Amino acid sequence: MSTAARLTMPLGEAIFSLRAIRRLKADPIPDADLRDILEAAIRAPNGGNTQPWHFVVVKDAAQRAQLGTLYHAAWWAKRRDAGIHGPEDLPLHYQPAMRLADKFGQVPVMILVCATSKGPGARDR
Repeated sequence: MSTAARLTMPLGEAIFSLRAIRRLKADPIPDADLRDILEAAIRAPNGGNTQPWHFVVVKDAAQRAQLGTLYHAAWWAKRRDAGIHGPEDLPLHYQPAMRLADKFGQVPVMILVCATSKGPGARDR
């Protein structure tokens, strides 16, 4: 079955039923679903139709754990910049994001989007 045939939800339903959930299930992601996600992503509109990106799919558990450690450190570094030094300092609405940062390396797969050229949103560093 083609990706287009598998992705049949009406646009309005997709937009109005989407919820931000910062919990994860460690269930494996079928390769067919990953393919559909990537096929949809490469067709996403962008300025000049240039597709200035590459996708890196990380399925290896050890690599995901390492990236999770980096994400956790970066997440807390950003909070420290805001004067938050531990869970006890976090506003209540940050608690779900903190739990996600704690478990980020346990996701079943990561898709990293890597820009291949500078664009209007890019910053020199």
